[in-house]
Amino acid sequence: MFYIFTINLERYFEKQKWGYSMKRLLLLGGSTQQIPVIKYAKKQGYDIILCDYLPDNPGQNYADKFYCVSTTDKEAILEVAQKENVDGVVAYASNPAAPTAAYVAEKMGLPTSPYKPVELLTNKDKFTAFLAEHNLCTPKAKGYGSIEEAKKDIERLRVPVLIKLLKYRYKEQWKDVMSCYCF
Repeated sequence: MFYIFTINLERYFEKQKWGYSMKRLLLLGGSTQQIPVIKYAKKQGYDIILCDYLPDNPGQNYADKFYCVSTTDKEAILEVAQKENVDGVVAYASNPAAPTAAYVAEKMGLPTSPYKPVELLTNKDKFTAFLAEHNLCTPKAKGYGSIEEAKKDIERLRVPVLIKLLKYRYKEQWKDVMSCYCF
């Protein structure tokens, strides 16, 4: 396994002139799964700025600076990135944070994958619609904003039906729907 990090050379020379660390990396998410990349980046000489919505995430113990900010709040993360004058933004092992990383890096002129394709690839509704629109093989799928919408539509679908929750915290609300329609 390896990781590739890039830095903005203009910022490197600007930071050398002002006498502080040349490499500042903003990492989105500080869970146990993200600690290896935090440690690796530290070992490579990066100052680590970490954002996570959980105030007790374990990654903050390895970061140089921690902000309790949701990794899906693009504008709040952009504000942190600008304040800290970071050289790169990484959403490691976090699909929900990937669009935020691309958005912030694009806004700051940092190396990144373009925001629009990242957003498309991480949003199941948009990606499935894109595949269907381009006549690519994809199962029938539809996203719903509420349980009521799904219940109305689910009767028209052939079973078995797979229900994928976008946010795990909604599991309890969907329990009755899943027990009735999932085999």
